[in-house]
Amino acid sequence: MIAVRLLLLALSLYGLSRLAMRRLTLPVEGALPLTMVSAATLVTLAGMLNLLREAVWLLWGAGLMLAARSLWRRESLRAVLTPGTCFFAAGAVGLALLTNGARVVQYDDFSHWALIARTILLRDALPTFRDTALSFLNYPPGSACWIYFFCRLCGSEGEGMMLFAQSLMMLACLLPLFLVARRHPVWTVLLAAAVAAYAFLSQESQLLTLYVDQLMPLVAAAGMLLALTSARDSRRAALLALPFSVYAYLVKNSGILFALLISLLLAGIALWNRRQGRPPARRDWRCIAGVCLAPVAVLYVWNRHTTMVFENASATKHAMRPGQLLSTFAEKTAAEISDICAAYLSALGGAAVLPLACLALMGLCVLAVSLRRRSLYRPGLRALCGAAVVSAVYLAGLLMMYLFSMPTGEAMALASLERYAATLYLWLVVMTAAMVLLSVS
Repeated sequence: MIAVRLLLLALSLYGLSRLAMRRLTLPVEGALPLTMVSAATLVTLAGMLNLLREAVWLLWGAGLMLAARSLWRRESLRAVLTPGTCFFAAGAVGLALLTNGARVVQYDDFSHWALIARTILLRDALPTFRDTALSFLNYPPGSACWIYFFCRLCGSEGEGMMLFAQSLMMLACLLPLFLVARRHPVWTVLLAAAVAAYAFLSQESQLLTLYVDQLMPLVAAAGMLLALTSARDSRRAALLALPFSVYAYLVKNSGILFALLISLLLAGIALWNRRQGRPPARRDWRCIAGVCLAPVAVLYVWNRHTTMVFENASATKHAMRPGQLLSTFAEKTAAEISDICAAYLSALGGAAVLPLACLALMGLCVLAVSLRRRSLYRPGLRALCGAAVVSAVYLAGLLMMYLFSMPTGEAMALASLERYAATLYLWLVVMTAAMVLLSVS
């Protein structure tokens, strides 16, 4: 029975992806992650309106009708049988085998990530004040809502299926790499496989946890790559990046940083088009402004939701609200702040090794292309500078997190530094792979 429901879910996602391919003239490698991220975003927003179950079944039914329409019209299957979809199918089979019967094993799964997914599956609704086992009340539930969508439709609520659902979303977010160098599928498959292996196997327990530290950067990177593949059309780039920008925040509240980076990228694309003699129209700027404001609006709506539903959500750990941040910082003495900064700077040497290696490889790509063209490869140089700035801002933001968000004891020990740094690592690895593919093409 589960196999039949999985097949129906796959058909539904196929129908929704076909709609995106037709309306947006988008290859399947862009349409599939766009469809999955958009579905997860819509389900999460519907959950805030207490329409979680209705949204899931409505999307499922709409996808099946669109799939039936596509099959009835005999739309060519060649458009969806590409190296990217073959890579996705092979990866999905491998992930299904690895997560079959698996159990979550990490501490934070039992304090939040797996707990909230289980709560939503039991209630068919977002948590309320009755769910006293939850401690991190202000964390957005984006990943748990995607797990709910997937598990409810496939008919299984086991931990293995929950792990498979989240891993499948991560795998889909690697597909935009196939849009960067479509004429070199072998190179793309090899690099995408290497990035996937790093994403799932670089940390010993990644496949056995519902932590979102790897999901969030992949969502952001996919949105950026889709925007860059449509850089000649500012409005199209903004529309493609919109669901990824919003969902990056809904996965984790620190995802607002990546939403800001996507907004800056869209502004840069618009300015570049103007410099190239394609000045964006007013409606293009309005569209870009809407994408920039959408994550902020969702942040406000989610904070209002938690304020109304929970008794004291703003004071819970990692609430990321001004009052909570200032009070956490005020608890630390000057000596403790100095010790935290010293410990962080000492650990920064090890934490910066991989970012420096990625930036060096990107620099080599820029140099190689510049020598071949006998002129400076300016797009590559801008990408290199952007990656360097993002790395510096993220690492500085980690220090601010320990000072303003972490309790004193955890901050002194630099709790989970490796896990938080892995977010930057994975984003950089994806962007470096994209740079290598651009250099090859």
